[in-house]
Amino acid sequence: MSMAEDEILERNLERLIRRGALRLTKVEIAEARNRFLYEARGLSPHRWGWLAPAAAILVFGTITWLVLEAPVSLRPGAVLQDPESWERQSWEAAYVKANQAKTPDEEWKWIRQGLLTLIEGSRQHPQDPYIAYILGNTLIHKATWKEGVFQQSFLARVESDQELQSALQNGAVNPQPLTAFSLAILWLRRSLDYVQQCKNRQFETQLGFILHASSLDTWIYIAMYYQAYYFWRQGKSVDAATWFRDALQHVRGIPQRHPGVSPLITDYAFLCEHLAHAAENPPTTRDERMEQLETLTAVLLKVPRRDFGYLLEDLSVLKRELGGDAFEFNDSPDFASLLQWDKTIEATLAPSDDVDAFSALPRPPAKGLFRVEFQIKPTGSSLKVTLWTAKDGLLLQPTPSLVVQPDVWHKITGFTDSALGATLTVEPQERSAAASYQLRWSQSETEK
Repeated sequence: MSMAEDEILERNLERLIRRGALRLTKVEIAEARNRFLYEARGLSPHRWGWLAPAAAILVFGTITWLVLEAPVSLRPGAVLQDPESWERQSWEAAYVKANQAKTPDEEWKWIRQGLLTLIEGSRQHPQDPYIAYILGNTLIHKATWKEGVFQQSFLARVESDQELQSALQNGAVNPQPLTAFSLAILWLRRSLDYVQQCKNRQFETQLGFILHASSLDTWIYIAMYYQAYYFWRQGKSVDAATWFRDALQHVRGIPQRHPGVSPLITDYAFLCEHLAHAAENPPTTRDERMEQLETLTAVLLKVPRRDFGYLLEDLSVLKRELGGDAFEFNDSPDFASLLQWDKTIEATLAPSDDVDAFSALPRPPAKGLFRVEFQIKPTGSSLKVTLWTAKDGLLLQPTPSLVVQPDVWHKITGFTDSALGATLTVEPQERSAAASYQLRWSQSETEK
């Protein structure tokens, strides 16, 4: 990444922070900033498609998250010369007014108006890629704003609204309604086609917001992935497998279309390949479900967060159905369940080869290092435990594992950074053995 590109990245991110776009605490802002800059190193400017959609929207979907000033007043028949003014009009309806709605029908009325505003803006600015991008992005975000959960009401209303369907397809009449994700792909492709023709394959708006071809291409993959997973959740295994395969082919082509992209792109290809196979081979017996759980658990642990919470949610349900406890899925520090301070829980290691991870954060929030103390009491069999702590600005690192004997309480202590807390992983001493235990944590008032 060149110094000029790095400065552009820093400038846009600092603009978000100054204008209140992040709406986070100082610690969260610092962590978000570090993560974005870390993930973007080595990339061409603003290739943020490799982050989770929420993070990507946060950064290169700038306007979507801004605390806007007074909304633009639009007279009937007026033409807004600035394309970003159309986005602000849409935001006022689809987000501000919709979030204040008291009924689902009222909420939909405002969301619909926001979408139609962007469509009209695109009609008046047919060569502007920004409005097309925002429209595609809004369709995705409104359907998936909560990780792991599809917004069924929004998706159903988009599919059942014939007038909106026609407007989103530029007047075309499709015998089969398109989902919000398929419609998003149409608009993202439109934006991408224009940006591809711009100098350096990037487009900058009047407010300095930058669209890069590789980011738009990655958003198209994201929409394809969501479409595949949406069908899978609906039980349409054949359609899901087809879309997973299409998403796989698309994401594999991104490095050829955009040389020098992040190697993280291979994570998405790896994920889609395994999800396509899973959709093509739905389990029918308990043994087959156990086999699928084992396979997809390994996939998720290898590429955490690349699933945007959807595979995580499904594995949590599947694992509980096969004997796991209420804290699943928590098979690694990346997916640790948060423990309440000084509250004892009862947990199990099941089904076979289970690993549990629990995290602790200081209470009340502290600065610097604090001393954490986990207390565990295995039932009936020995367990292997590992404490993960963070020091000197590093992420969580494991300390040497310990074997704790059954039926007595054991203390596992250490100092860790207050911002990241500490995590304890628990696993059977012997492979494939089921086990149960009690666990709690507390912290010392003394800071190191």
